[in-house]
Amino acid sequence: MPIEAKESKSLTAERTRKEKALASLRELQLHELQGKLVRADQVEATWAKAMLMVRTGVLRIPTRRAHRSPIRNTRRELLGPTRKGAILAGRGRPQ
Repeated sequence: MPIEAKESKSLTAERTRKEKALASLRELQLHELQGKLVRADQVEATWAKAMLMVRTGVLRIPTRRAHRSPIRNTRRELLGPTRKGAILAGRGRPQ
């Protein structure tokens, strides 16, 4: 095969590769404009902001009020009478 033919094939292959890469890039840009694609740095920034808000909110809960947690209150409501009854029964007091 002559050198000119090899160079021609090589040049054609490189142009094809370039056009495919440009088409892929344009497709990504189109998806981003249509809202189908979100940039990773934007996602990271949004999550970082959300986690900071959650952390700040949790740290604002005063320690002295932590015992009033809804979960703990529910547990007290469920176990309170039974536990109280068991303690009183153990001391011989009426319920």
